[in-house]
Amino acid sequence: MKLPLSLLLIFLCMAVFSQDIPNEKTVQSFYIPLQEYKELGKELTKQDSLDFRFHRGDTLVKMPTDYIPPKYENGFEMNYEFRKPEFLELYKDIVFYNDSQHLRLWEDEIKIFFNPSVPEKHRTALQNFTRGLSAGVDSLTISEVQKLEDANFHIYYTNSKDTVNYEPHLNSFTAGYYVYWNNRNRLTKGFLKVDTDAIRDPVHQIANLKNQFFNSLGMFHDSNQIKSPAYLSGFKGIRSLTSMDMEILKYHYSYNKPNGVDRKGFDKFHREMQEIYQKDPSAKIYITPSQ
Repeated sequence: MKLPLSLLLIFLCMAVFSQDIPNEKTVQSFYIPLQEYKELGKELTKQDSLDFRFHRGDTLVKMPTDYIPPKYENGFEMNYEFRKPEFLELYKDIVFYNDSQHLRLWEDEIKIFFNPSVPEKHRTALQNFTRGLSAGVDSLTISEVQKLEDANFHIYYTNSKDTVNYEPHLNSFTAGYYVYWNNRNRLTKGFLKVDTDAIRDPVHQIANLKNQFFNSLGMFHDSNQIKSPAYLSGFKGIRSLTSMDMEILKYHYSYNKPNGVDRKGFDKFHREMQEIYQKDPSAKIYITPSQ
């Protein structure tokens, strides 16, 4: 079963304020939330109160110059990537087909098993396609396995000879994919099928195979804002992989944005990040995803 949807990223943001001084060294001042400061067992001084900063309802306390920020086991420093509003609106149109839809992606390697019903030529076509995607996106790895039990993505064809639907949700589809995810909105298992009785031309069968697989990488939806014949456009014929398709895919698999959030969370993140950087372009942001 699909797991319940929830907001799955906890953002721990620490702004690092710096200023130049005559000897060209850099002074960094760290601020932490008041509650965390109290948990350290420290007593607030009058100077602490004078140095308070406030951000979105939180009181931030300035730490001593010798303070070393903790290293979070699963955290990482994020370099926020500014994007034009037009690009972000286009991306949201592709990823969020409604306000409750969450941003989902594959975190583990995608291991494809081709059912014997898929012709060798079609397998080769998709293998060449996925090799290009893997090479173009750093955090996306796709490979083929020979045993179904080793796979997390099962591709099969149906027709009058091969009648088994391995994913019941695809029973009524002539071509489509179906994916499952965990409680962190990371995709964990996928199925893709093409009905070759309904789609008889082998060229169109391969085209559907590639297009459906590409969409399964992020549960992407067509957008009328993208020109034909891109994979993410609304074009009804045989589509071609374009630079815009790849730009969207690379951004989807980047760590410079929140993952697992809905549209509201995505907008909130960008709004707050831009506010932080407008106040301090040297700010460092640390993100800790929930388990």
